[in-house]
Amino acid sequence: MLLELVEESPSDSAALNNLSNLYREAGKLDEAHALLDRALVIDPALADAWYNLGSIQVTQNDSANGTLSFKRALDNRPYFIKADWATKLALPQIYESESQRQDMRTLWQAGLMQIRDAPIQTTPEGIQAALAAISEITPFALAYQGADDRRLMSEWGQQVSTIAQAAYPKFSEFLPIPKRDRKRILYVSAHFRSHTIERLFSGWITGLNPAEFDVHLVSTSGVGDRITTDMCTAVSGSFTASTSIVEIASHIHKLAADIIIYPDIGMDPRTQVLAALRLAPQQAMSWGHPVTSGLPSIDTFLSSALMEPSGSQAHYTEELLCLPHLSIDYTRPSMPKDQISHDFLCAQSLFKIPPHQDHVFAKIIKQTPGRTLCFFAHPITQVTTAFQNRIMHAFKNAGLDPDETLRFIAPCDRQKFLCHLAGSRVILDTFEWSGGNTSLESFAMGKPVVTLPGKFMRGRHTSAMISLMGIDELNMGTEDAYIAEAIKLVTDEKYYKDITIRIEQRSSCLFNDQEPIRELASFLRDH
Repeated sequence: MLLELVEESPSDSAALNNLSNLYREAGKLDEAHALLDRALVIDPALADAWYNLGSIQVTQNDSANGTLSFKRALDNRPYFIKADWATKLALPQIYESESQRQDMRTLWQAGLMQIRDAPIQTTPEGIQAALAAISEITPFALAYQGADDRRLMSEWGQQVSTIAQAAYPKFSEFLPIPKRDRKRILYVSAHFRSHTIERLFSGWITGLNPAEFDVHLVSTSGVGDRITTDMCTAVSGSFTASTSIVEIASHIHKLAADIIIYPDIGMDPRTQVLAALRLAPQQAMSWGHPVTSGLPSIDTFLSSALMEPSGSQAHYTEELLCLPHLSIDYTRPSMPKDQISHDFLCAQSLFKIPPHQDHVFAKIIKQTPGRTLCFFAHPITQVTTAFQNRIMHAFKNAGLDPDETLRFIAPCDRQKFLCHLAGSRVILDTFEWSGGNTSLESFAMGKPVVTLPGKFMRGRHTSAMISLMGIDELNMGTEDAYIAEAIKLVTDEKYYKDITIRIEQRSSCLFNDQEPIRELASFLRDH
C-alpha cells in the first residue's frame, strides 16, 4: 500500500520517509538511504527524515555524517530530544585507531553529562519526546571501548528510569503478588528466536521444574520464528502478540510475576524501557550483554563463577550473584558433515576487535609464512570495509601482502558457520570482549581457541571454558604469549594433536550442565 502511494505520488516526502523505515527494518539500508535522499530533496526541512538518515549513517559506520544529519533534524525541530541525544551519543562500529576510540569515549561521556544536566519538560509532550529517545537509543556500543562502564551506565540508568516511570506511572509499582502454589517466573527478551541469546539462556527457561515454577515468556520483538514457537510451547504462558511497549508492559503488569529475568538488557531499546519499570518485586538480568544495566529497578546480575575476576562486584550497580561454572546449560551443537578449511580464523563480529589487536594478528601471520587469517564479513558492507582498511594498514606496516594473507567470509547461516569452525586449524579469540557462544561452538568442533583474558567479565568467557576443561595452555597472560601459542598450534603437529585430543576428551563439561540450573532454582526460591 505504501509503495503504491509513493508510485502514485513520487513527490510525497513523508511517504518516502515511511517507506524508508520499512526498508530499514528489513535490513535494506542502501535502499532506505536512497529513499531518504529523495525525500530530503523534496523537503529539506523534514526532521524525521534527517533523523532516520542519521541512524542509517551511524549503522553504516559513518558516525560523523550521522551526527551532522541528527543536527539537521534538530535544527528543523528544536525540541527533538531523540535527535539531540543521538548527536551526543553516536559511536562508530569500527574505530580507526585506539586514539579515536578514546576520543569518542570522551565525547560520549560529555554528551551524557549534558543530557543529565538538561531538564526534561514534564509536560505530556515533553515526556513523550523523552520516551521516544529511550525507546530507540541504547548505550550498546559503549561497552566495546574496553573500559569500566559502571559510572556512566549508572548515569544512563538513572535517566532512563526517570523517563520510563514518568511516561508509565501506572506500571511503576508492581501489583501485589497473589497466593499461588508455584512461583511465577517471567523471562523478557527481544531474542527468543534463532539467536545467540536463545542458545545461551534457553536452558534457564526450559530447565526449571514446572511442578515448582510457573514460567512465562515475553518476546519484545513479536512472533519470532520456529524456535520462538517451540519456546512458547515449553512454558506455562507466553506473549508475542505485540511490539508496543505499553501493550507489553500492560501484559507483564497483569501477570504479577514474583521474579522477572532479563537475559540481555542493553541490546534492545524496548527491553531497556521495560526493565526501567518496577514490574515485579525482584528483577534480575544476566550476561547476554555482559555489562551492568545501571538501572535502579534491576536488583541482581546473574553471572558465571568462572568468568568474573576478583573484586568484580565493583563493576555492577546490581548485586552480583555468580552461578556455578559457566552459569548456563548449553546444548552441544552437532559436528557438520562438511568442513571448510582455514589456517587461522577469528570468528567474532568485527566490531569486537579492538584496534590494538590488529598488530598481534599481523605478527602471527608474519611468523607463519604461507598461512592466512580469516574473518567473517559483517552484513553491512560499510562496516566490513572500515575494518578491512584498518587491518590491511596494520598488515602492510608489518611487510605483509593483505591480498595474500587476509580472507573475508561472506555472512552465512549457523550451519555454514559451524562448517567454517570445524575446518579451521586455530580459532583466535578477541581481546577485551571474548567469544561466548562462538567459543562454545568452536570447542564443540574440537578446535583450540587461543585467548587473552580481559579485565572485565565480558573479556573472560573463553578463559572460563578453558579453565573448566583444564587446558590452561590456551589461556594466555600477555600478547607475546598469545602470539607464541597461536604459532605453536600451526607449526607443532605433535603439540596440536595433544591439545585437540584433550579438547575432545574434556569438552563435554561445557555442555548440558545442570548444576547452574539447580543453583538458579535455589535463587528463585529464596527471592
